[in-house]
Amino acid sequence: MDGQNNLPLTDLFASLTEAQRTAVAHIDGPMLTLAGPGSGKTRVVTHRVANLVRQGIQARNILALTFTNKAADEMRQRLAALAPGQPVWMGTFHRFCVRTLRIHAPLVGLSENFSIYDMDDSRKLLKLVLAEERLESTHASPDSIAHAISAAKNNLVTPDKYRETALYGSTLGSLVERAYPAYQRALLRANAVDFDDLLQHVAVLLRENPDVRKQQDAKYKYILVDEYQDTNLAQYAIIRALSIDYPNLSVTGDPDQSIYGWRGANVRNILEFEKDFPNVKVVRLEQNYRSTQSILRVADVLIAHNKRRKKKRLWTENPEGEAVRLVCYPTHTDEAEQIASQIATAVRQGKYRPRDFAIFFRTNALSRQFEHALREQVLPYQIVNGLEFYQRMEIKDVMAYLHLLNNQRDNVALRRVINTPTRGIGKSTITKLQEYASHRGLSMLDAARQAGLIEGLPKKSAVAVAKFVALIDKLSESLTAEVEQIVGMVLSESGYREVLQNSESEEDQERLANLEELLTAARQFDMHNPQGGKLEHFLEETSLVSDTDAWSSDTDRVSLMTMHAAKGLEFPVVYIVACEQGLLPHERSRHDEEKLEEERRLLFVGLTRARQELQLSYAQYRMFRGINAPTIPSHFLQELPRDEMRLQEPKTGPRRLIDFDSQLPADDDHLDEGPIEHAAATEQDISFEPEEFSQIEPSEARKKPQLDKRFSLMSGADLLTRQADTGPRFPPNVFKHGMNVLHPEHGLGTIIALGGEGPKRTATVQFASDNRERRFFLIHAKLEPVEME
Repeated sequence: MDGQNNLPLTDLFASLTEAQRTAVAHIDGPMLTLAGPGSGKTRVVTHRVANLVRQGIQARNILALTFTNKAADEMRQRLAALAPGQPVWMGTFHRFCVRTLRIHAPLVGLSENFSIYDMDDSRKLLKLVLAEERLESTHASPDSIAHAISAAKNNLVTPDKYRETALYGSTLGSLVERAYPAYQRALLRANAVDFDDLLQHVAVLLRENPDVRKQQDAKYKYILVDEYQDTNLAQYAIIRALSIDYPNLSVTGDPDQSIYGWRGANVRNILEFEKDFPNVKVVRLEQNYRSTQSILRVADVLIAHNKRRKKKRLWTENPEGEAVRLVCYPTHTDEAEQIASQIATAVRQGKYRPRDFAIFFRTNALSRQFEHALREQVLPYQIVNGLEFYQRMEIKDVMAYLHLLNNQRDNVALRRVINTPTRGIGKSTITKLQEYASHRGLSMLDAARQAGLIEGLPKKSAVAVAKFVALIDKLSESLTAEVEQIVGMVLSESGYREVLQNSESEEDQERLANLEELLTAARQFDMHNPQGGKLEHFLEETSLVSDTDAWSSDTDRVSLMTMHAAKGLEFPVVYIVACEQGLLPHERSRHDEEKLEEERRLLFVGLTRARQELQLSYAQYRMFRGINAPTIPSHFLQELPRDEMRLQEPKTGPRRLIDFDSQLPADDDHLDEGPIEHAAATEQDISFEPEEFSQIEPSEARKKPQLDKRFSLMSGADLLTRQADTGPRFPPNVFKHGMNVLHPEHGLGTIIALGGEGPKRTATVQFASDNRERRFFLIHAKLEPVEME
């Protein structure tokens, strides 16, 4: 019985509440556990697994699925304490699908050493496909096409079925109809999958191969799913297929915390679970162990405004605690500075540590002001869900070498490394290799092996390509070595390390340090995985890593993150900022009731991350995408029990940084049109920042703002007193996209585009005085960076 007699004799039920005991004691048949925030659901899941094993169920017949590596690791650690040595498989949906596909890869047209493309790699492949198919269009961006393909895959719409979707017939739909099958063929040729494929391939595999489905169903007779409210149609199909012969499916979740609709999650999966399994046992976990009573009441009142939910009443035996604060600041700068000051004061007084604080916002675009304010207070901070380690340029370069070594059909990896570091292989050579490979059905590496036969390829280029092939062949000889050794060989044999070591650039030295960290990660992997076949396993782990996996409560830093990234975390003190119409709730939810309810759930998640103190805030004026405008407080704030909260209004009027010729209309259309670039995602298998902001064209009233001279200058001097002929004060590399700058003749403006390199580096600036765009060579431009107060 898999050693169940060796289980600890501690009573599993002693520390559980009555509701928790009911869930843990359940054995056969379906069960739905509605678990409110902070109600101990992870405790219930792990105790139930331990109880199943104690009841004689073999550990290898139990499957536990969740959505983040961090949650899976926590469950494994807890289970190890309750039932040591039990080989229960616990992990994310995507990791489970990778494991299944490695075994059954040929059934979906793959080899078992397939590559997993992250969002960046899949976008690169899609752009190549669009170019080859001549599908470039001014009416649909590659990102919009990629989003449509992703949505189709999440809804199990295969390329041959795409015409049946609602999108077909539109301009975008017509493009997707041609791009989707071509993109899928390119993935199969490269022996690669994107994250959506991991789910779709397994769902189709189980649907079209009855023997495989029955085998998997019999293997995993007891399935537990955490965060079930976040499942999409593909995940739902996988779970249902594995629960036909043995319907012992236990799902845990909370419809009130379903916040991933933008990536395909369907709250109906949990709302209609009782229709799928009529004999289901339903358990409600409503006692909260995390938050104070005052915080919990505010959250409970807010979420009660949603209609698509299963009603429950959150309660706690925790103390009443401090009243929730609702603060109105004059400007976004006041908001950031005063919050940073409050944190600094609490830390200096010894009341809290920096790690006890978290600042939540709706989009990463709002983080900059808070970063600046925290730096001014000399407070350490970390951005969660920002640029993650494995997305750094130098790390992706080396990882691309590893992917190519593991899967020599990986054309995206080859294109990245064939001239990295520079070895005389230009774009025209790569294009000729691509064309030669496409016409003959070869991988680009196989085409490179025939470089001498490619018509029109100069001898010098053919020699350079041949040397690259020799490099790959030499590195391939080390595939059975430790991963750390393989990485070290790549760094040395490719010349990558030597280039960075010989550089005097501080940035290159930082890259070198990052590569040393990659070697450390490889060494740690080797230590934890003494078995063979390591490189493939290492690539799998790094492909499925997420930003929040790297977050640790032991790091003594203030945490800055979106509310999506905050899911599953908790902090003693939480600040939720920019609670304003168009930001929270998101602009796109304004005319969509379902999206509006998801935005309310998102705020609910943010509220319930706080343990002891909670503050919500908004600014009367906010600078956003270069335009300073009055805001409208989020209507969610009107839904809160304000009589139980501590309200704080500004004692004086707002400091207006930019005046307008006329009164702005009283609605939330103060954001200018155009997408905002979001930082790279959260767990890559399910987490990426939601849709781009869709904003409204500025009205005529705000197209001619007058410059207000109340701003601070990064140089610490008053630029307005400088003469026009003083010359440039800053090198070109100082200027960044979106930076506010001052010109002695044209006044205040915002950099909206950058281009070129070195002395040809240019900036396109939109000036507030006349709303005109002007282009400058930065080496000569009399532009000075400024920071608005």
